[in-house]
Amino acid sequence: MNDKRNAVDGKKAAGFVATIGAALAMVVAVAAVGSAALAMLAGCETQKPYDVCVLDKEVLKKGICTGSTDVGHDTSTCVVTAHPQCDQSICLSYFGTSPFCTSRCLRDSDCAGAATCWTYADAENGKAAQKFCVPKAVITSVAN
Repeated sequence: MNDKRNAVDGKKAAGFVATIGAALAMVVAVAAVGSAALAMLAGCETQKPYDVCVLDKEVLKKGICTGSTDVGHDTSTCVVTAHPQCDQSICLSYFGTSPFCTSRCLRDSDCAGAATCWTYADAENGKAAQKFCVPKAVITSVAN
């Protein structure tokens, strides 16, 4: 009788081990797929802070720039807040400088790298003041 009971217990134990083994194999497979997915995401290129973006002539017609756009002496500032080339959707030209992708901020510490949280007041177009990160090198180039 004990031999039969031991045989049944042995089969149950073997079944249990097989079930645990299958579950463990499934967990390992899911972990492997997850790791592969993370590796693919890590391989995606992310935009560097203040990468160049393009503002075409249509921007000027939309009334989102302030200042003069005279050829050779462009002091306009333009902010496009739905720009497809920028991760944060914001493309800014600071007082006639080449446009760059940027982000909103509340203080300097919100900005990547050596940048300042600059207030853009567009009173000409009746818009409330907004703050954007502007690299200090860009501000210096305009001041000179």
